[in-house]
Amino acid sequence: VDSNTGSPDNQTPATVHLPQGIVARSPAQPIVLRNETGVLAPYNGQILLCEFTSGRLLRVFSEQVEGVWQGVVFQHSGGPADKSGNGGFTAGPNRIEKGPDGNYYIGQIGAGNLWTYNQTNYGLQRLRVKSPEEVPSDFNEILAVRVVEGGFELEFLQPVPASSISPKDIQITQWTYFPTFKYGGSNKGTIKLKPQSLTFDKTRRKATLIVNGLKDGSPEYLISDKSGATNANTGYLVHVKFDPKKANKSLLHTKEFWYTLHRKIGGKKAGKNDTIKLTQKELSHQRYQSLCLACHLERDGGWAAPKLEGILGRKQTVLRAGKKVEVTVDRDYLVNAILNPDSEKTLPFKDAV
Repeated sequence: VDSNTGSPDNQTPATVHLPQGIVARSPAQPIVLRNETGVLAPYNGQILLCEFTSGRLLRVFSEQVEGVWQGVVFQHSGGPADKSGNGGFTAGPNRIEKGPDGNYYIGQIGAGNLWTYNQTNYGLQRLRVKSPEEVPSDFNEILAVRVVEGGFELEFLQPVPASSISPKDIQITQWTYFPTFKYGGSNKGTIKLKPQSLTFDKTRRKATLIVNGLKDGSPEYLISDKSGATNANTGYLVHVKFDPKKANKSLLHTKEFWYTLHRKIGGKKAGKNDTIKLTQKELSHQRYQSLCLACHLERDGGWAAPKLEGILGRKQTVLRAGKKVEVTVDRDYLVNAILNPDSEKTLPFKDAV
């Protein structure tokens, strides 16, 4: 990146974006899967990525299209353990290494309110690689996503049952970003697209998803704002989500993915029948995820910021004109705090966690 101006014109396109608050908030160490045999063999060449705050591992598949690296990210593990320490990681995954026994070891840490699920500030867990006999016979997931003409090719671990998924069971949203010096940034140019078709090959382990209106990093899809900020070298993020009821039957584990599209192959532009207008609720939720969620969680204390659950009516001490004043949080206070965040200093808040 150009260290003087942050100009995207002088940066290398990101291979994979990790949408903040949706996929990741604090990505940590990655590891490439190499020379695996058995149940992990299909994943060779892919990356596992620690995600500290959400308490999960991410999985990345990448490919080169017209000389540019781009790829897809999946939420590979289910998130943090319950309060008894079962079902997930016991603290924030931060380091991952493959041991001499062929298993993977996860070093975990906590930091302030970033890890609030079990209030555990450390952990060390072993991921034991299962034998083929231990894997449920009906376990399936999306192994990889590749760009093809007019859309994507989806590769699955196992054949997908006939008639279990159709285009009407798929939601597709795309957006882009402007680079920013600040922590977090809102999505730009968001639209929802209707999938045109989903066709499987004879093995039913591969399917072609055709989508009109996909955008990439081509000059015709570059946008900018009044300040001159642009999405040059940013590409577009394509989010594909399957109906959970259908996915539970045919995909089981993988229900959505995020593909960073710098180069697409062919395909039609979006017509009036290809797009779906976002509702105000969807737009507001997207803005919360891309901007507010960096600090404010809904039900847990955020990073130096109060939780949002029950915030109306809460007592808050602020420094106003050099004096400490206790106020009651109402709608007027929230609007001012959002529009003029530096107008008064919020003192250490109560009920943060």
